[in-house]
Amino acid sequence: MKAVSITIIGLGPRGLCVLERILSLAAQQPELQVQIVVVNKGIPGQGVHGQSLSDRFLLNTVAGLLTLIPGEAFQPSLLKGTFADFLPWLNQKGIAASAGAYVPRRLFGAYCHELYQRLLERCPLNCQVEYIDDEAIDIQQAGQKEVTCLLTQRKIVSEHVVVAIGHMIPVANSQEMIADIYTAELSSRNIPAGSTVGIQGFGLTAMDAIAELTRGRGGIFVDGIYKPSGNEPNIILFSRSGLPSRARPVDDGCAACAPTLHFNEQAALVLREQRGQAAINFITEIYPLLAQDVAQAMLDREVPTKAAMELMNGLLWPEMSQKNSQEYSAAVVEFVKQDLYEAHLGLSGSAMKRAVEVLMNARDAIRAVVNYGGLTPSSHSWFYNHFASAINRNAIGPQHDRQHELLMLIDAGIVSTPLGPAPELQWAPKKHCWNVRSTVFDTPVSFDLDQLLQGYTSQPTLTKNTSVLLDALVEGGRIHARHTDWLATPGVAVNAESKAVSSYGVAQEHLFITGVMSEGSTYYNWYVPTIVGKSTPFVEAQRIASAVLGYDKETPDEGAGE
Repeated sequence: MKAVSITIIGLGPRGLCVLERILSLAAQQPELQVQIVVVNKGIPGQGVHGQSLSDRFLLNTVAGLLTLIPGEAFQPSLLKGTFADFLPWLNQKGIAASAGAYVPRRLFGAYCHELYQRLLERCPLNCQVEYIDDEAIDIQQAGQKEVTCLLTQRKIVSEHVVVAIGHMIPVANSQEMIADIYTAELSSRNIPAGSTVGIQGFGLTAMDAIAELTRGRGGIFVDGIYKPSGNEPNIILFSRSGLPSRARPVDDGCAACAPTLHFNEQAALVLREQRGQAAINFITEIYPLLAQDVAQAMLDREVPTKAAMELMNGLLWPEMSQKNSQEYSAAVVEFVKQDLYEAHLGLSGSAMKRAVEVLMNARDAIRAVVNYGGLTPSSHSWFYNHFASAINRNAIGPQHDRQHELLMLIDAGIVSTPLGPAPELQWAPKKHCWNVRSTVFDTPVSFDLDQLLQGYTSQPTLTKNTSVLLDALVEGGRIHARHTDWLATPGVAVNAESKAVSSYGVAQEHLFITGVMSEGSTYYNWYVPTIVGKSTPFVEAQRIASAVLGYDKETPDEGAGE
């Protein structure tokens, strides 16, 4: 009887997707004996969605979209018909939530953990799963086998290894800053009332930090105003771009209002086939095509390419007053107010939100040209340094309720945005504090910060991380970064089969990488699976499971309809 052995390192949602696909496909091959060892620290399944997290830390995807059960495009799940998608699961637990609700992320962690338990209960007779609560520190080759070395000195020998370690603890630029706001217990941390806290970022993580420092300390929002508890610090928000994030549109049930794309996945695949192995220049070849789709969604008519690009530039990088601190701060407030007005119109009522949504709907097409080193080096750098972050800021911003709260907090004098873009941050050793200074105003302003918080999610990197395992794999030449530009996302290089590519450019036949650590080699690969189309986490998991099991039925194309 044929046998196969697999080690899965990391069991957050992405590792759980791999485990589910392996077990579900193995159930269709009863003649195959499958030995699975899972190496993971802590509670299996939850990943960064810890069940002890504050309820003020919200998911950034609405409850009605989330699932860990692959849809009809995939081979049936072991749990089909016995375990629900996330929203029905919430309702079964007595938690009232609508499809458009943003619920605490700890609830998704509980959902993932229960799914893991159900998988074990329904584990096929030809499969064995061993869970080891430990940390992998290296993966070494031994002939045709892979040897996973653990922190406890145990060694696991298997034919295949899947690395799905996901988001790591952020690396602080200094010991004097708080890099991980989710474990810092900001609501109770010794941050005195009235002290000055700087938060780098305007996005989802920054809003979570603000919630902990305000509502988490007893403040309340009532009738459009914020009533302080008296325990809040003074919060200064700033970022490199100086541009606030746009809020997601309200769920008006009009997702079908999204425009038809001319630059869609099919068009992108045709372009890629025409080019073969030749790299594509994103700036000169793809950006103009996206701009035309954005302009048509905004204006409901075609416009010349130059005018379309000017329109998209204005949407993604709007001009804001930089004359002085007061005018810039007022411009931030006006921007957020106007954007909230558009957000409340929904996709059905706001041409601007429909235009921005084009960039969400175009992700499959973008992946088709970007993934696996598809761009010229200079345009790859521009894509990740500027364009990808602009999409995040404009199309994947905070919940609209959080932006409302931001305006109330600014009005109450708790939060301010006085610095403009590209502020200069320096440690003042004599004062033992950070100093942040504006760089664009005619009359500069500066502030001493009693605390500095990283209010953004760190990009995956092989040059600066907290993973002993990744350091060992880099040192051994088994993995390397797709690009090493100091700013562009230098994630692990993988090929189209999700196999790690060595520093010599050779695919590691039995070493797979999935999820966030391949960001930079793949695009937008750090989100949880959804019910929409052929979600990338499921596609990668199916691809990996098919490879390790020798399963030869068709794997769906990545992202179609996502």
